[in-house]
Amino acid sequence: MSYINITVELLASNGKPYGTDANISFSSSYYDNSTHVMTLSNEGDHESYAHPVQFPGIFTVLVTIKNLVATITLEVEVKLYGIISSDIHLDVFYQPEIPPDGDPIADYGDNYPLERPIVFKPVYSSGTNITFEYLDFGDSASVPRNTTEDTLSRQYTVPGEHTVRVAASNPVSERYTISATFQLFRTIHSIDVSTGVITIPNQPKNFTITIGQIGYNSCLAIDYGDHQTPIMYGETVCEGHWKSSTADYIGPLTNTINLVHTYADNGSYVFAVHGFNLVTDIVIEEPFAVTYLECNVPEVAFSEDYSQWMDPRGVETYDYVPLKTTTTIRCKINDNFKEWSVREFNSTSGELIPGLSLNLTDLDPTDAFYVGEANTADIKLNAYTYPPGYYRISYCVTMDSSKLDGVVFTACAREYIHVLSFSLEAKVVDGQLSSTTIGHGQNFNLNPGLYSKDPSLDSSVTDQGINVFKYYCKRFYEEFRLNNDKTLVDTPVDITGDGGSEGGCFGTGPGRLNYDQSSLNLNTWWMDYNMTYDMKVVIEKGTISGEVAFELKIVSGDPPQPVISLAQGTPFTPESNSVKINPSADLRLRSDCVVDCDGVIYRWEVYVTNGTHTMPLPDLESYATGVNTDAIFIKQAAFSRQSSGTSFVIRLSATNTGGVEGITEIEAQLNTLPTGNGCDVDSRSIDLGDSVYIACMDWEDEDGISSYEFYGKACHCVSQRDSRFGMTMDITYLRTTLIPAALLIV
Repeated sequence: MSYINITVELLASNGKPYGTDANISFSSSYYDNSTHVMTLSNEGDHESYAHPVQFPGIFTVLVTIKNLVATITLEVEVKLYGIISSDIHLDVFYQPEIPPDGDPIADYGDNYPLERPIVFKPVYSSGTNITFEYLDFGDSASVPRNTTEDTLSRQYTVPGEHTVRVAASNPVSERYTISATFQLFRTIHSIDVSTGVITIPNQPKNFTITIGQIGYNSCLAIDYGDHQTPIMYGETVCEGHWKSSTADYIGPLTNTINLVHTYADNGSYVFAVHGFNLVTDIVIEEPFAVTYLECNVPEVAFSEDYSQWMDPRGVETYDYVPLKTTTTIRCKINDNFKEWSVREFNSTSGELIPGLSLNLTDLDPTDAFYVGEANTADIKLNAYTYPPGYYRISYCVTMDSSKLDGVVFTACAREYIHVLSFSLEAKVVDGQLSSTTIGHGQNFNLNPGLYSKDPSLDSSVTDQGINVFKYYCKRFYEEFRLNNDKTLVDTPVDITGDGGSEGGCFGTGPGRLNYDQSSLNLNTWWMDYNMTYDMKVVIEKGTISGEVAFELKIVSGDPPQPVISLAQGTPFTPESNSVKINPSADLRLRSDCVVDCDGVIYRWEVYVTNGTHTMPLPDLESYATGVNTDAIFIKQAAFSRQSSGTSFVIRLSATNTGGVEGITEIEAQLNTLPTGNGCDVDSRSIDLGDSVYIACMDWEDEDGISSYEFYGKACHCVSQRDSRFGMTMDITYLRTTLIPAALLIV
């Protein structure tokens, strides 16, 4: 805990008296729990107050001067900064090509690829509100640039050594100048390998390797796959390099390399080419066969191309994961064996690591990972089985060697997946809730055990397995108590009607209530009348958690307690204290009244908010039906006029026959639309029976892309649809040419 010293000095204006028996109070908020009273009797008197603060930030200080006949309140904004630590330094990264939106990495020490953006990140253990002035980027195009962002990206065009200098400062710290020196080199890339035609044992086999860009001091190691000594091309620095320390050095690297090699035995082989330099590491493997037999290795591939460990396929841990492959048999027999395996890998290097390692083909039916018949081209990984992490899936096809004179012909394909972490869906009522009014003395029932859901389970499952329930409460002007890592303090506070003076819901202080059951019947007699409370409910199931936050306003009387729900057919995503809605869909809302509902009259209102200012949604009644009923329908057009990401407050008032009004609100935000660069079609004019390949790349969304949907139109306007991203789309129904298609990404 830190303290800031606030000094208040009493000064009269132009010699005027400041009043009789005036008292001065200091407060960091509007309420008594943080007020410090000072006694200043004469002009020029002053007093200091040490105000406790846990974290830097912006605080509002109120100074109130009052006597028996008058009160004056002055409001002052106090900014508390964290001092910049002396250990501040500059780290350098680069932005990888795959995935396009991946985190910056630093794989090569102080050496980086010229072709990729360089990312600078100042690192420090303490300090806030820091301005970073980039004084020099170390190239001829350098111009000073100021930013308060933690990272800055720059694309260089000239290889060689560069030094970047940055000045860091804030209003309470000395100015630090930090720097970093790094080297930029051209990469080796665009390597293609041709293994030529099938040959027989002891017959020379031709290989061709082409390189689009050789890069700086690049090396090329080649392994023929028959346990012979690999060979190496490149600069003299390549000889004996640790990435291929046993290779025989041949000579300088050129853009085209033609090789001839003779294999002594029947069988399948893998021709491996490893291109690398200080900033590149590429491995290409090409399987092929050497045989007298009428057979070649199978062609195998996954239907979805996630063959790069840097760009794994994201899957939910609670979903079954379908794995589909294509296999082309190139042999006089069709008999083969299929094998599936799973290995955990390091997401920053692609290397396999100790951890989960399974051969799915040989599992016992009682094993949690058992997938049924695994000797097939398509399987499903079980839901809720794989912990969040990164996994390499291998699919191998081996021809039946007993029918091929004992010769083994095999080929494998790989797919990389990222099992995502997820949150439980926490709910305390049968609907959505951001704010509601409760009569002083009414009970308010919170039932997270009944209404919360585990997305991995069907909603019809009675026992969702959620077994930890934590309830937090505070007055709206208070802060929850936090640990130094800014997690909520879990030391419970009592639920009591004794009327303590420490704030929170029951006078025992803000924080976690001393209660852990699956439902809480909140007794508002023990809470303050005309007070607004913030509540947070956290639920847990093992290592998975979820939370919901809402506002309780305690008012007089016995108001109805309506609950707002999104009606079936309305797409939405629940958030902690709001819902995210689709701006291209209509909105359907309904209400259930649960307490004091006799003769209730409803009224719906919708407000647009930016977090500070709120105004009614213009012309609501022209877009909505049911404004004065228990259910409202709002046309999509009401939202399409708003900018992406706009927030709304949807308010429902319910007035009973006694004239008492209850109000409940939910906050809603328009989902941000995906962004991208369109799609490529490999052919605009095709013949009957042809296929067309459509590839959509570089599309992004803050919540991830859930599906790609493609629409083709025949000349007579017959629509077809294929939702398989990256697949060949069969359009044999087209009579002439492909009319430009529409794309829907959600």
